[in-house]
Amino acid sequence: MELKEIVEEIIDGIPNGYIFDAHTVSRMCIEKYSDDYLRNHANTGTNTNQFHGNISNVIRGLEKTKVEQIGKGYSMNIHNNLSECTFWRKKS
Repeated sequence: MELKEIVEEIIDGIPNGYIFDAHTVSRMCIEKYSDDYLRNHANTGTNTNQFHGNISNVIRGLEKTKVEQIGKGYSMNIHNNLSECTFWRKKS
């Protein structure tokens, strides 16, 4: 699966109205789609932060159809470091 397909499938599995962030989506990519995640990451030639920026961009690209941005905040990234992120709400 390509990254866009993975992210869309993850977001489709989030209940309508629920709030999430890209850190959560990144973790789910690693946990549920590890082989595809690694292949997509390797194919980009980017570091982890840049690749996870790509995941954020995919989410942002779904703003008109599946998600709405609700603000900024902090959450734990995959390295268990608190970092800034955008929070999204799954559209109904």
